[in-house]
Amino acid sequence: MIEKEVTLQVRLPQDVALALQVVGLEKESLPAEMRQALAFSLFRRQLLSIGRAAELAGIPLARFMDLLAENEIPVVEYTSEDLADDLATLDRIPR
Repeated sequence: MIEKEVTLQVRLPQDVALALQVVGLEKESLPAEMRQALAFSLFRRQLLSIGRAAELAGIPLARFMDLLAENEIPVVEYTSEDLADDLATLDRIPR
């Protein structure tokens, strides 16, 4: 399926652009880095599924999951409420 794309322009202060160059983020690699950062942010905020976020980042799902782990972003959110629900379910199972 071919999706339509939207091109966005980002204006950065010159000092920020220079700082990015110092750490190795040149004009050529910056769009990919920005897509990856946006994918992380939207996934963390639960606005994109993990698969869709990987597509946005332009990388395979397995690599995206590795990068999430490297950046200490949980792949799944398992809350204390989830644990309590699971324990309650286990208590209802006859033994």
